[in-house]
Amino acid sequence: GCKRSLEPALLTGAQQLPIGARTLRHHRRIIGLGRSRALGRDLARAVSELETVRGEQERMRKSLVAALSSMEGGFALFIDGKLELCNHLFLQLFPDISNKIDTGLSIGRFFARLVSSKFFRSADRNLATLPSTLEKRRDEGVITSVMIEMADDRWFQLSAQHTSGDNVVLLLTEITDFVRRNRSEKESLIDRQEDYLKAVFQTLTSGV
Repeated sequence: GCKRSLEPALLTGAQQLPIGARTLRHHRRIIGLGRSRALGRDLARAVSELETVRGEQERMRKSLVAALSSMEGGFALFIDGKLELCNHLFLQLFPDISNKIDTGLSIGRFFARLVSSKFFRSADRNLATLPSTLEKRRDEGVITSVMIEMADDRWFQLSAQHTSGDNVVLLLTEITDFVRRNRSEKESLIDRQEDYLKAVFQTLTSGV
């Protein structure tokens, strides 16, 4: 008789609940399970979409890199002030520092490393101040250009422009032939001017 009297006390909470309460708890469990499954599906869909976007971005990046590799000039792209892409010509012109030109490099450090290369000779403006110049002109859409002298009497024009936000595009164009031709024409003009002055002085002094 004692055993039978203890049995009601050993019943679980679910068994002690009225029928309506148990039904309500059952429905809540089903609803909660359904919400969890829906959340899981939403998360799985979001992850899949994110992977798709990343895949598309990576494909676009590879296509852009391939296009840049075929360019005759140099190209560098800075996103949010950090180097994102740089084609082969930049690395080819500065072989001694090519291993130091990495993605994520700030534009200031980028120029500092170019100047530190033994293949860099001179520029018609201080490259160290170029980032601040670009920052001042970011809202004007102005293209800032610098003439750079490299080893072996090679000359390049570096053009930089803010595109949007803190994004900057650099273009490097070789102008060696143009510089040498102008130099030759200038030297020829100077020689002709000297010949003219000599002739004038000879005429003026011949009767003295």
